[in-house]
Amino acid sequence: MAKPIIYHNPHCNSSINAVGIAEELGVDVDIIVYQKTPPNRAALERIVAGLEDPVTDLVRRDSLWQKLGLT
Repeated sequence: MAKPIIYHNPHCNSSINAVGIAEELGVDVDIIVYQKTPPNRAALERIVAGLEDPVTDLVRRDSLWQKLGLT
């Protein structure tokens, strides 16, 4: 089995918690700070292919989302 990857944002509490949980459980993960090393197209396609829910569930619908009139 491939080593799990956490695409990490060190400024995000949820991301920090995810890394902490992996450490607490002793799970050996690769941590990629995605602002410095963004995933390429192939990596994004692998991520999307492994999802059980729609990819749109990954989109944060914050105030900017609403301001831009996105649906």
